[in-house]
Amino acid sequence: MSDGLREEDDGFASDLGFEVTRIDEPRIIDALRDYPGLLKMRPNLPTWRHLIDSAVIAPEADHILLIDTDVFVVEPVAFPDNGVEFFYNGGDIPGFRGRWYLPLVRPMLPTINPGFFLYRRDAMDLALMDELVRRYFLGSKNYWWTRQAALSVIVAASPHAGIFDGNDVRVISGNKKRTPEEVRRNHWKLMGNSEPVTDRDLMERYIEDAAVIHFAGRGKDWIDLATGRSRDSGTPRFLRTYAGPRATYLQRCLIAARMLAIQTRR
Repeated sequence: MSDGLREEDDGFASDLGFEVTRIDEPRIIDALRDYPGLLKMRPNLPTWRHLIDSAVIAPEADHILLIDTDVFVVEPVAFPDNGVEFFYNGGDIPGFRGRWYLPLVRPMLPTINPGFFLYRRDAMDLALMDELVRRYFLGSKNYWWTRQAALSVIVAASPHAGIFDGNDVRVISGNKKRTPEEVRRNHWKLMGNSEPVTDRDLMERYIEDAAVIHFAGRGKDWIDLATGRSRDSGTPRFLRTYAGPRATYLQRCLIAARMLAIQTRR
């Protein structure tokens, strides 16, 4: 799906065997006519637009894979065909935004990073997404991380959601909130050490043997480490998943307190 790509980028993607679909604005607007919240949210942030557009632009697709531009797939990969509706990454912290009381009233995941996010198209509940946008996100001071909060609720509502095994797919934030071992275990924290990683050998430990690496935030400073690791042929590596945890009510209360503290501070 091309949304702002240069012509040479479209050509490069086509040469790799991808079918590049141009955004059909009137068609998308028509498809969203029953979702006023999504129509209002869509222009506010590119990440929201990508999520909304992907759900309506290809009704014939069985699955849709969203990949951020700072995600590197370093070898051929395959996804298990096990009836899972959502495959997602775990983040280091629950960096959600929106109305602070959202976690108190809606079951949700403790963290989610949708930088490498596969979902079954008919499992994406646009009515639920629209309701969440209207109730909890429109009018927010900062729309960044509201998409993660919405997906946390949507994915938590599915009985068939899987988190990628951190040994295969990793989110590298570029700071010391988590150790390399904690990243592999998809361990998350409410707070952590925000000091940036400056040691190259340590960063090598963060990304060692990963098939998919998301260099998020400060992690982008280490993108050069992905060069030279690519394997373009051979047997695909099946990306392992397991049932992702739902936040307990105590964890949801703590997440709500974190959201309130951030909003109050700003």
